[in-house]
Amino acid sequence: MKIDRTKSPCLPKLLNTYPNRVLLAVNEVAQILGLSKSHTYRLIAQHRLPFTRVGLYYRHRISIVEVARYMDAIGESAGAA
Repeated sequence: MKIDRTKSPCLPKLLNTYPNRVLLAVNEVAQILGLSKSHTYRLIAQHRLPFTRVGLYYRHRISIVEVARYMDAIGESAGAA
């Protein structure tokens, strides 16, 4: 999951907001994107936002790189974080 930081305007901003984080919770991603949690889960279900499941309860986590890719694709800025 490599992404060229020089080509992603969103990734550096996200890394500054969430230092030393690789995975983000659904509520964090929803807040970044300005969406509801249910809409974020819908994006996951539609395979528009890749995720992984972690922990005992298999909670959804989204890579910060994937969030940046999604934001770049839809033309968002990371100012909502």
